[in-house]
Amino acid sequence: MPAAAKFPNEHIIATRMPDAPVHAIVDVLRDPTRHRDTEPTHWVRDAIDPALITDTGQQMTR
Repeated sequence: MPAAAKFPNEHIIATRMPDAPVHAIVDVLRDPTRHRDTEPTHWVRDAIDPALITDTGQQMTR
């Protein structure tokens, strides 16, 4: 039995502090074309909508 099946309610959380100024991190997060740069397994591919996220309530995907 896989280990994950033995502990279905267990979660793994990892924290990493990037060595970058806040504005540089926000620039990456508000640009959907850069989201693939934040995901090391290449699960995130291209942006569906490449427009920058500029306002509260905007969605990253549709």
